[in-house]
Amino acid sequence: MVSNEYLKQQQLLFGKRIATLRKEAGFKIQYVFGQKVLGATNVPSFISKIERGANINFQTIIKLANALEMPLFNLFDYNGTSPIIINPTYNYDLEERMKNEADILGQNIRLIRKAQNMTQLDTEIESGIFNSNISNYELGNRFSKLDTITILAYGLKVEAYELFSLQ
Repeated sequence: MVSNEYLKQQQLLFGKRIATLRKEAGFKIQYVFGQKVLGATNVPSFISKIERGANINFQTIIKLANALEMPLFNLFDYNGTSPIIINPTYNYDLEERMKNEADILGQNIRLIRKAQNMTQLDTEIESGIFNSNISNYELGNRFSKLDTITILAYGLKVEAYELFSLQ
C-alpha cells in the first residue's frame, strides 16, 4: 500500500516537473501560464499550488498538457528520461483529449499488467484500488487524480510516465 508520505513526494515531483516544463515552454511567470491553462484572469495562486504539490484532477492535468502543448508522458517524466516534445497538435479540444488520454492510460494499464502476468485482482492487492475501478480505468471509462495515477504506477511497479507512453 502506498504511504501518504510517498504520495506527497510524488505530488512534489509532479509540481517541480510542471515548473520546469512551464519555463521550458517560455512561461516565466506563473500568472501568465495560469491564464493560458484556465483561460481566466483570476488565477494568481493556481499554478503555484500545483507547483507546490497539490493533488489535481485529470481534467487539470489535461489542461496543463494542452497549455504546454506536450504529450502527457512528458508531464510525468520526473527524471527527464524522454525528450521534451512541444507541438501545437497536443493542444486540442479538452473533452476529446481527456477521452484519448484515458484510453491510452487504460490500454497501458492493461498491457503493463498482462506483461507482468498480473490479474486485475493482483493489481488491486498491490495498489489498493478496487478491481472494478481498475477495470473502468482499463476501459477508459474513468478519469483519475494525480494520486490515483501515482498509486496505479506504484501497484504496477512502473514509473508514472509509462502509463501514458505510446506503446
